[in-house]
Amino acid sequence: MFVLSFILLLIAATGSAPWLAWGALQLIVLGQFVLDRDRTSLKNSLRRGIPQLVASALLGVGFWVGLQSADRFIHEIGVILTIVGVGGLLGWFPLPQGRSRNIVRERLSDQLVTSLIPVVIAALLLYRSVQQGNWSEAELAILTVISLFTLALCGVRFIGELTVERRCRLSVLTILSNANLASVLSGWELLHPDRNWSATSNLPTGQELFISILVVESLATCVMLAGFRALLLDDELSHSEASLAGVFQRSPLIGGSIFIGVFTLAGLPPLAGAWWRFAFLSSMLLPQERSVVTTLTEPHPGFVALGIAYAAITLIVAIGHLRLFRVMALDPPKDSSQQTKSPTNLTFVYVCLVLLLLVSLAPVSFPNFVQSLLS
Repeated sequence: MFVLSFILLLIAATGSAPWLAWGALQLIVLGQFVLDRDRTSLKNSLRRGIPQLVASALLGVGFWVGLQSADRFIHEIGVILTIVGVGGLLGWFPLPQGRSRNIVRERLSDQLVTSLIPVVIAALLLYRSVQQGNWSEAELAILTVISLFTLALCGVRFIGELTVERRCRLSVLTILSNANLASVLSGWELLHPDRNWSATSNLPTGQELFISILVVESLATCVMLAGFRALLLDDELSHSEASLAGVFQRSPLIGGSIFIGVFTLAGLPPLAGAWWRFAFLSSMLLPQERSVVTTLTEPHPGFVALGIAYAAITLIVAIGHLRLFRVMALDPPKDSSQQTKSPTNLTFVYVCLVLLLLVSLAPVSFPNFVQSLLS
């Protein structure tokens, strides 16, 4: 399943047609439904699968009927159905769900298939749809509001006590919210190529921000997933955050790696997560509109408001992520025993960590390098 999902991810990332990402997302969801049926009773499998099948149908109608229509009203309905369908498939909208299999009992490859890869493909689907679907300003505003709403809910939930599984799942879902905001900026650039400064400034474009978000946030969540799986024992079905108390003292190398992943997701400098967030906030000044009084161009008030709202929500998310630092580094350890670490998990942690640190050294230029590879 992992090999197939990875191939589908490559197809969605390298192909410019939105339907490739749509097909990849649908195939992964169908594969998860079959996987659940093998592992649970038919009744439980249907109970969990029917909402996803409904969301899949909504996504299909919105994508193939609504987004392909030349009628503006039908196209707007298609945008709404597409966003709702994606949100229902992933548990991202209307309320971000923390449902996830046990991160210790499941293989790391299964965790990536059920959480990270579908989210990345969904972000690619919405980005390609915006690029080729000629979304209006109102439709871009719908995607903006929904993305800010889900990101804020994730940030509020981070502040409270969660199981490790739920925290990891919600962290993955924030990738989609952040990536959608870069898609919105890219959509504005397509609508008004003469009313932004992307060609005459050093600020990144929406496309560059989109690539940066996917790469940086995905690497950070991979470090978290593999790090927690290497640290926690498999004697419980779920793990409270209290089980992480003092793990930095027991395993400083793995704990420090997890901290780097968490700090990246929180947007703390000098890591790459801080650089793309700063670039995004700065890019909110790129979209311009013509003043009705002076007839001169000035910053678009909608994007200025987006920058302010995003800065406030980012602060909430950062506070929630830093809760892990207090638990793992400052709380006294409850169990001083050392458990055997999986070499495969440790290797994956360190490989992702090295890549994340390398990206942090070139936060502006690496999206251009990735873009040249994809093209």
